[in-house]
Amino acid sequence: MRFPSARRPIWTENKAKLIERYLYYFVLITKHGAYIDGFAGPQYYDKADAWAAKLVLESTPPRLREFWLCEIAEEGTARLRELAEAQPKVRGRKIQVVPGDFNRNVASLLANSGIRDKTATFCLLDQRTFECEWKTLVTLSRHRSDYKMSCSISSLPAGSTNRSKQQRTSIFFSAGGAATTTARCWE
Repeated sequence: MRFPSARRPIWTENKAKLIERYLYYFVLITKHGAYIDGFAGPQYYDKADAWAAKLVLESTPPRLREFWLCEIAEEGTARLRELAEAQPKVRGRKIQVVPGDFNRNVASLLANSGIRDKTATFCLLDQRTFECEWKTLVTLSRHRSDYKMSCSISSLPAGSTNRSKQQRTSIFFSAGGAATTTARCWE
């Protein structure tokens, strides 16, 4: 028996919706927040409903006030700029598109972000295969001594498992006074 391939990237679309829902509750609890997306460009340029950055920017209530959307690909950066410009103006909201390699720019971004210690911060690292480097996680984990930054990393294959047969999941999460890290690993 053969099953037809899915017409849509089911994992990517549902993952984007999950992130948007998580942040909905994140801002209901914190009443504010900052959002950093290390790999923010769309994974599929023709599927806006599977684009986490778009869903997060358009989520309501608009209590997240500061956004740093990072992308290495020129086309992805251009799409992010279009997305940022298309957003309605919300008083006190700042959206910055950061071109370049997040792994190289993360320390500078954090140093110049102005994120205060009391700002609830969510950092999404929804990478395409092996883009995120371990030193990036170390940099993020050491930025806040109080661990009030929540980081979520996804490295599950979004399209074809053939693209990365040896890939394993990497997750880093820190919040509430404790940090747990697991190294990304592959055979």
